[in-house]
Amino acid sequence: MPPAATYDAILAAIEHESVPEADRYAIQRFCDLLDERAELRAVLDVDGPILREPVVSPTGAVVGERVVAHPALAALRAIDRAIEAVSASLGLSPAARRKMRAADGALADLWRE
Repeated sequence: MPPAATYDAILAAIEHESVPEADRYAIQRFCDLLDERAELRAVLDVDGPILREPVVSPTGAVVGERVVAHPALAALRAIDRAIEAVSASLGLSPAARRKMRAADGALADLWRE
């Protein structure tokens, strides 16, 4: 997660009228996803990635326990995929920036014709 000052600056920037509304939504979504990720990470830091749950017989007696992955792991993976998608749309990765530059160049070529 970005430092609090950076996060505050990002949120302040999206309120500026020169930032297109579609970009403001994407930036806000990005920040929300980072918050959700931090909350899940905090849960996993306390609980750990592995949980033990009771194995219950048909009569209701606990007859053992089994090891299972923490449900927050699946949610964290889903959020990471969403963060990657929003990051790409905002050009926050080198690959996304390369694609944006290539698209801008192709668009510029169209205007020259």
